[in-house]
Amino acid sequence: MAEEKKESQEIHQTEPQEIKDGVDAEEEKQAEEPVEAEDAAGDSRRKKILSDTVENIESGAKVVGKTVNEVVDKLKKGASEAIKSGSKVVNEFSQTAQVYAEKYKAEIDIHKLKQQKDKQLKQLGAAIYKQYKADGKVKKTVFRQVEISNITGKVKDLDQKIVEIGRELDKSKEQQ
Repeated sequence: MAEEKKESQEIHQTEPQEIKDGVDAEEEKQAEEPVEAEDAAGDSRRKKILSDTVENIESGAKVVGKTVNEVVDKLKKGASEAIKSGSKVVNEFSQTAQVYAEKYKAEIDIHKLKQQKDKQLKQLGAAIYKQYKADGKVKKTVFRQVEISNITGKVKDLDQKIVEIGRELDKSKEQQ
């Protein structure tokens, strides 16, 4: 019987004009009621499926969102720790470099002063040799000459600076 109704519905749908002419109003109502009932049942099943699908998507989205938040939190924590460690290392290197710079600055200054002193001594030697070449000997009064006196004064100043820096270097080594 269900098959007959189904067939009549199919016929009704494919050839509505021919059947309508031979069917009275009561039969037409009875024929439409099962179709409407089937449509209502189908609609409720579709609504249930859609509702279940929406719930599944929502719960899946919540799980994904929670997982993403956990990953982001871990990344933030890791990045924060990396930044702290990196800045600590940079700070330590900076402080160490500063200590070495101060430690060796004095030695570098002494080295530069020694180079300047060597240059002055070469000029002194050249001035004395120049007089020796002119007179055939070096006179005792050679150190009274302005040029040589200026050079010896510069050499004494450089020696004094070297001694001062050396003493400061010794003090800093004793403190360590």
